[in-house]
Amino acid sequence: MVGSVPERLKSFAADHMTGAALILGIMFFALVFAMKPVIGVVLFLIVAFLSIFAFWINIGLYSIMLSLHFDNLTRLNLESTLTLTKLLIMLVLALIILRTLVRRDPRPLKNFNSNPLTLTIYVFFAFSIVSLINARDTLVYLGQNLRRLNLVLFYLLLVSLIRDTGVLRRVLIVFLAGAIIAGCMGIYEVATGINVLELRWGEEAVERASFGTLTKRVKFKGSATETQIERTEFFRVLGLTGNPDFHAHSMILPSMILLAFLALSKSWLGRILGLSVLLLFLVNILASGARGGVIALALGVAVFLIFHKMRYKVLVVSVTVLAVLVLALIFIAVAPETGYERLAFAAETETIRYRIGLSEMALAMIEDHPLFGIGSGNFISEYNRYIVPSVPRLPIWTHNCYLQMWAENGIFGLLAYLGLYFFAARNVLRVRRKTKDPFLRTTSVALLAVIVSYFFYAGIDPVIENELHWIAFALSTALFNLLPGRSPEGATS
Repeated sequence: MVGSVPERLKSFAADHMTGAALILGIMFFALVFAMKPVIGVVLFLIVAFLSIFAFWINIGLYSIMLSLHFDNLTRLNLESTLTLTKLLIMLVLALIILRTLVRRDPRPLKNFNSNPLTLTIYVFFAFSIVSLINARDTLVYLGQNLRRLNLVLFYLLLVSLIRDTGVLRRVLIVFLAGAIIAGCMGIYEVATGINVLELRWGEEAVERASFGTLTKRVKFKGSATETQIERTEFFRVLGLTGNPDFHAHSMILPSMILLAFLALSKSWLGRILGLSVLLLFLVNILASGARGGVIALALGVAVFLIFHKMRYKVLVVSVTVLAVLVLALIFIAVAPETGYERLAFAAETETIRYRIGLSEMALAMIEDHPLFGIGSGNFISEYNRYIVPSVPRLPIWTHNCYLQMWAENGIFGLLAYLGLYFFAARNVLRVRRKTKDPFLRTTSVALLAVIVSYFFYAGIDPVIENELHWIAFALSTALFNLLPGRSPEGATS
């Protein structure tokens, strides 16, 4: 009886201390919310997410993959760079590090250097840092490298947490679900002419080029001496990215994932639903008016059909080609003339002209600083020093990631960037060759299609810091780690 008294006191103290902490926490959040509502909500969400993720860290992973599609909707304000996705990534990373330290288990860190792609990412980031040698605008240099550091950490987070096929399957399903919602918002924009971001932030969200990936709904005309900005005649869907080209780009990865699930499905109902969703993604790409998006999707589908083993392949390819032709005819009949003229490169060719001009500027920068480049992000800072007549006066990024990498980070930075795509493709090709698991093999083919599409996209748009490319890189490494004998030893749930 005497021995049980200390235990009762401990239990009593623990219960009351927990209750007191809870009351104090509620009072604290109530006080902060009363004074600064936004800060109060953010603090409350941080504590709530930490509490949930501490027990089920995979929920944090799924939340990140879902929220990625709605990043621009979850900003604190127009100027803020903090979004819900970034907040979730920071919380999950903090928990992984904390759990590793508490358990004194170094196994999660083994995933950080166990793949050539991971090592190449470190080299890529190292030369991004080294480019400080010639950087004139240090502030822009630091901001660009901070973005790249965030992407490296995001890559490591995904590689650490995707450690079995069940988690991988759920990650793909959650990401696909988010893409379907984003696609439906694109259809809403087609039907009403109103972008969802405008409903959230007002017209200023679209008109202000400073808002993240949101860019002006414009086309550039005239020479360097009389560049003027005009609204495009053909309405292009902006989607949740706020940019028609990036909206089309955002539909590529979910389209390839959907192809993988369609190939694995044995249910006719599942196939019909899958084809309906694929049509949703295709309509979004066409409505964006992004020629690069159409070409990238065609490349991805072609790669998938070539590398995926299936019965009646000739029949499937024939039906696919016929379906595309029918959809093209429907699009020509329904869309305004300027729409399909643009996709056929018969209209709005100014964009091609200024892309060529931007490439000429990048080559001039490379000629001046071939080894270490002009500094990460400094293409914009050096824009006016290298401007050519065919580009707008308004500084914009070069629409060729390979030339941008060489211009900003030197020849070694370019080689490292090319290595990201090479080793990602190597990962998935090895999985395709070695695995006997139908899910892993089909997913590897879908990822190969994505990597080929993204390699093409990197030559026509500024996507070095695009999260979707880094998701593809991370999924290729995670997939490789799932091969027999290479089970990742990441953080446990």
